[in-house]
Parts: sequence; structure tokens; C-alpha cells
Amino acid sequence: MRGSLKKLMISMLLCAFMLSSFVTITFAWISLSRNAFIDDLFLGTNNDPNLEISLDGINFTQNITSNELLQFTQDVEMIDITSIDGKTFKNIAGNVIEHTGTMISIPIYVRSRHRSNNMVFLANNNSDATFDNLGEGTAVTSRGVNWRADIGFWNSSDRWVNPGDLLRVYASNAVRISLVEQNINGFYGAIDIRTEDELSRRIVDPSEDAARGFGVMYGAIDFWYRRHGFAITAPPAPDTRFITRFMEFNQNVALDDGSLATTLTPTRQFFGDNEFDYWRVGKFIINIWLEGWDADTFDAIYSDQLRIRLQFRLGRLGN
Repeated sequence: MRGSLKKLMISMLLCAFMLSSFVTITFAWISLSRNAFIDDLFLGTNNDPNLEISLDGINFTQNITSNELLQFTQDVEMIDITSIDGKTFKNIAGNVIEHTGTMISIPIYVRSRHRSNNMVFLANNNSDATFDNLGEGTAVTSRGVNWRADIGFWNSSDRWVNPGDLLRVYASNAVRISLVEQNINGFYGAIDIRTEDELSRRIVDPSEDAARGFGVMYGAIDFWYRRHGFAITAPPAPDTRFITRFMEFNQNVALDDGSLATTLTPTRQFFGDNEFDYWRVGKFIINIWLEGWDADTFDAIYSDQLRIRLQFRLGRLGN
């Protein structure tokens, strides 16, 4: 958390939810910039009926428009904040803050017809995605900002930046996403007796660069030290995961639960005449923020633009 807290205004570019024939896939496009505006609207779906999503638990669909997501993004001014558990957030002063206004927080209901794939994951990280070409899969990208350092500092364990050096910094490298599962008891007649501690909660670093992760003593933290003349100590690092991978030859089986969003619960509502044709439901909250203790949280990133596509899919854990 460095320097003045500059603000990043939100606009959105959404590609709603896309589904394959064997696994169900969902896309959400979000575009962040200093100026609040709707740049464009992108829609896409394969119309697979296995998974449906909703913002209110009433109107389920395979597509979510950018206009529907405006209620969660249009008044957001992103600043660098931090979280140890993906639920509670603090500012630079260590004070707990509300979710609204400084981050994106979106509740998602899901329902599925699939009998055996009972989990929903954030999946298919696309490390080759760029701001202008997101390609397929989950992608967190930004345009990048040129920044000229005015003091020397260690930007990595083996790279010293001299005063006057020009760097290209990316807000996307500082993004964190939490997936916070919610109890679904009573929804569609579901019986969910899980306690708070039994619900899934994940913090995901989509950059998957642990070397520049939470609290490392170079990058922005070393810049702070050399700028202000005293060191700052990061709090204990949160349990940060990467995006779930799936088996190459069985795309229904997840190799890990790193980005598990929810485990579906059987209900008493049926969609067909077969005794097994009942809905499986779940709910989770997506939180998206700029992690203040990340090595790439320089002030310059608040002039950057982000494009984020989140791809969710049904699956199950392997043995």
C-alpha cells in the first residue's frame, strides 16, 4: 500500500456465460479504467443447459449483460486494500471497510441439472491472454502504464531499478479474486446444514506469480521503504491459491480445488419427470480487488485499464 490512494473508476465489458457440451463454462467480462463508461457489450453462449446462473436467485439464464452488472460496478472507485480471508477487507490504515465503493462484489446463484458434476470452479487460466486478445479461458489483463522511477529500488530479488529508469507496470498483476461460498439452506427447498467454517472460501491470484505475491520485500514495498525511509511489515500472508486445472483426458475431473466456488446442494424442485431430475443449487460471492501488499501495487497502476474474463465450469474432484 504505497503513496496516496488514487482512485480507479469502473466501467464494464461483459461477455456472459458460455458452456461446453461436456462441462459448463461461464464468462464474465469486466473492464476497469479511470473513467466510468460502458465501452462495448459482448455476449456469447453455447446454450448448454447443464448450468444456469443468476444475480438474484429468481431469473436464471446462461447470459448476463453488462447492464445487469452495472449495479455492482458503476459506483466503484478501486483503491489498494487487503484481505486475509477474502471476506473482510482493510484499508491502508488497517481499518475494516465496507465492500461497496472500493472493490467489485457480485453475488452469484447457480443451478445445475448435472447428476455427478457437483462442483463449480473458476477454471481455464489463459496465461497467453493480452489486453487486446483475451483468447479463451479465464483472463485477467491490463493495458499497462509507462512509469519512470524517480528513486532507485529493488524491483525483484535480482533487479535494481535506477532513478530515471522507465518501467511498464500492470494493474492486472495486483488483482486478487475471492470466491466466498454461501449457505443455501431453504433455497429451492434445499437442506444445507453446513456451518460457516464448512463453507468454501478461496483467495485466488490469477497472475500465478508467487515470487511477486503478498508481502515480498521488493517491488512496491521496497519502493515505499526507500521513498519514506522506514520499513513496513506485512501481516501474515493469506492462503492464496491458483486457478483450478482439469485432467487433460477427462475435462469433468478437477486436479485441485484451488479455485472452488461452491459445492452444489440437492433440492426438492424438479425440472423433469425422472426421480433424479432435481436441481442442484449453490451460491457464492465474487470479490475483486487490488491487493495493497502485492509487489506490483505502484501508484502508477491506477491509470491502467483492466479487462477480466472469468470462466466457471462444472466438475468434480478426482480421487
